Amino acid sequence: MGVVVRVGPDLLIGGTHPWAELACVAAAVSYAMAGVFGRRFNALRVTDIEAAAGQLTASATLILPIMLLVERP
Repeated sequence: MGVVVRVGPDLLIGGTHPWAELACVAAAVSYAMAGVFGRRFNALRVTDIEAAAGQLTASATLILPIMLLVERP
């Protein structure tokens, strides 16, 4: 809520970059939703380290084709 209050007046004045401000709001919402979603792993008996390893493996796998196209080794 604090992010929305802080960003609100700046967006109305027009002195800032609205996409950057909205990205900050989206990041805050995403972080909050991750906490709620993460509670499901307790029921599945997945440890914290297993969840982190799965997240990093999935993100690396998804970004690999883009990295190979954009940053040609």
